[in-house]
Amino acid sequence: MKKHLLIIILSVSALLAAKELTLQEKLELRRERQAQAEQYEKDGKYRKAAKIYKKLAFAEDDFQQTAQWKLRQGECLLLAGKVQKSLEVYQDLLESNQLVIPYSLILEKLRQIADCFEQGEGTFLGLKDRSAAIKVYRLAIRETPSVHVTLQDRLKLAELLLADGEPEDAANTYLQAIKQAPNNPTLRLKLAQLLLKLSQDKNGDSDGSRLRGAAREAKAFLRLAPPEDAVGRQEAADILVAVQNGEAERLLMQAKFYLRPRSFRPEAAKRYLNQIFTEHADSPAAEEARRLQRDVLPGEKVPEKRPPSLDAPRKNVPELEKSLTPVGE
Repeated sequence: MKKHLLIIILSVSALLAAKELTLQEKLELRRERQAQAEQYEKDGKYRKAAKIYKKLAFAEDDFQQTAQWKLRQGECLLLAGKVQKSLEVYQDLLESNQLVIPYSLILEKLRQIADCFEQGEGTFLGLKDRSAAIKVYRLAIRETPSVHVTLQDRLKLAELLLADGEPEDAANTYLQAIKQAPNNPTLRLKLAQLLLKLSQDKNGDSDGSRLRGAAREAKAFLRLAPPEDAVGRQEAADILVAVQNGEAERLLMQAKFYLRPRSFRPEAAKRYLNQIFTEHADSPAAEEARRLQRDVLPGEKVPEKRPPSLDAPRKNVPELEKSLTPVGE
């Protein structure tokens, strides 16, 4: 019995010794691979270094160390011009190791990758891929804590979206940027310009929300911009005049709708025409509104056009500022 017990004890000891030896071998193997990868990096053989860092990450049990190996792998792939593969590594890091990764470092690498896609560096046949750059910035903003995302990141995304023909997404990006920096006048003016443009596109602005948004942001700019910014302030004033004219045009279209034979409702048309006369008497649409009331609604009094001295084509900035509401209203 004692003999059998002794054999069991010796066997267990041998197994434990073998296990310890295996762990030692793993540590030695890791040191060898690390040294080899670092040498490849020094020699500029980044693809080979990336392959070894991938093996090290796969064999690692510690989450934090795994993240470090993947960071080195991603950087080597980027240096080797393997932009897409590098992006995949950083994306995996963001989605699976959120507690142990340096967000600021990864964000900087993602900016570099987005720039590569935009410039056609390291891409298939050297083709520029703006859509891929947009995806990278969206990934960065979505997966990175907002404290690490800069205002320039959002502005760059908005710029790419505009260039890629996605103005509505660009407007939403400006809105998010304004939440981050509500007192930045440049953001306000950019959004005002974009909303005015969107109100004039082929899809129209049936409820006037884009025009109202453009006016709101232009007024905010005038409140926030320094007095010496004469160019910006005049641009904002021009936007407000364009908004007034656009709103008048929208009301005119509503009035015309109710003067059609199939939808003829003269009282509704009169309401829209009177609103033009009351609120937008100096607009180009007001003249056509007078003609409509005179020709289509006989018997109705047609308001006279204002005297030339009061019928200026556009107001200057001080005049517009008199009726401005506070920022955010």
